[in-house]
Amino acid sequence: MNRQLFRQGRIFFAGFFFFLTLICMLSGSERMARMMFYQPGPLFVKMAFTFAISSILLILGLLGTTFLFGRYFCAAVCPLGILQDVIGSVGKSRKARVPNIKMLRYGVAMFTFLLLWGGWAVGFQFFDPFSRFVGITSAALAIFLREPALAASALLFSGLLPLILLVVLVLWKKRIYCTALCPVGTVLGLCAKYGFFRMGINDACDECRLCEYNCPTGCIDSQARKIDNELCVRCMNCISCCPRNALTFSRQPAGGFEANLSFSAARRAFLVRGISFSAGALLTGHVLGSPIRALARFGKRLDGVVLPPGAIDTERFAGACTSCQLCVVNCPQKIIKPSAYAFGPVHLDYTHAGCQYDCVRCASVCPSGALQYLTLEDKQWLRIGEAIFDAPKCRIVKDETACDLCARACPKGAIIFFNETSSGLGIPEVAVFHCIGCGACQAVCPQSPKAIYVEGIEQEMM
Repeated sequence: MNRQLFRQGRIFFAGFFFFLTLICMLSGSERMARMMFYQPGPLFVKMAFTFAISSILLILGLLGTTFLFGRYFCAAVCPLGILQDVIGSVGKSRKARVPNIKMLRYGVAMFTFLLLWGGWAVGFQFFDPFSRFVGITSAALAIFLREPALAASALLFSGLLPLILLVVLVLWKKRIYCTALCPVGTVLGLCAKYGFFRMGINDACDECRLCEYNCPTGCIDSQARKIDNELCVRCMNCISCCPRNALTFSRQPAGGFEANLSFSAARRAFLVRGISFSAGALLTGHVLGSPIRALARFGKRLDGVVLPPGAIDTERFAGACTSCQLCVVNCPQKIIKPSAYAFGPVHLDYTHAGCQYDCVRCASVCPSGALQYLTLEDKQWLRIGEAIFDAPKCRIVKDETACDLCARACPKGAIIFFNETSSGLGIPEVAVFHCIGCGACQAVCPQSPKAIYVEGIEQEMM
């Protein structure tokens, strides 16, 4: 078989999934955006917070196929991994060997999953490849389309800073992000280490080291005839460039971490170490449970901000949001903004528009379960904030000028007029039990500062 077909096939599927991801993100279609729900980072978070059967099955399917074929996801499906390959090909990244930094890789993964166990997805906010790719794409889109509602927000910082760091890492050590920082890649690597089909080097190798120079993860040691399948992302660069067909992808590869073991023994070693690692993680989580939960509670504090419909509980939402920005991109009113600190849960900004009454897109596209799915009827009766009327700032009171913009904008009829000024104009008041906090009144208020504004509540309610 032509050895180039392996690499060409991988590039074809990578291009397909890369553009599919972009189309699903930017199409504005809920159905298309929901196709991104197979991404493992948000799936881990959704599984931890909702224990959804669909999430569990998708995770098990991904781990199972990774055990069979290796970390194919990182090279052919993960959009951030594909973006790194594009940067490396354009920028001609250095041929310096990529180091195997085990302590950093396992440390980041343990930090990420222990805090997730404590109810806080902050590790995925920083290191989840899908969330960071969407942030980068959203920032690029805001600049390209010159959208002030996006460009003036923290979206640029949360997107451009990761892009700059990613470019620096790729030009420095190729895919070191995937091998040292990505918690998803670490989990997939542990499954691939003793997998069914593995990469290997046979005796035809003449140690020309072409495969090492073309390997983006530094997993090949041609002199020792070893390939670290934990780090290999199945890019197939090595197979395509080897002039002697010395690289193999087979059921029992030569070399590797367990070269002296049979395939069955390698599988047993994988199962034993996997069970030992899981038991150790559970024991560590149990011992450190109290400080982890205390740290999570401290990091999830949100004061006074209005959260998107479906957040339901402030603390839970702050813990589950991975800051992937899918809701930001898909919001038709562009009122969902990233955290002011670049990484963190999103919030609503009613400065220019309110939450559209007949829209549930944000809750429909959330891949991590931070926003619970809502029907349109439920959303229209869900109270997400509380409108506050500041009478001295209202033009009716301040200037004795007629105005009913807030009352006309309110979809629930929650603003009514009581009392009268000396000129006979009615003064608006908020009927709290009818207000859902959609922000339509705040958006249309002509005063600066606003005479009516919406404050967040800790618990969304019907």
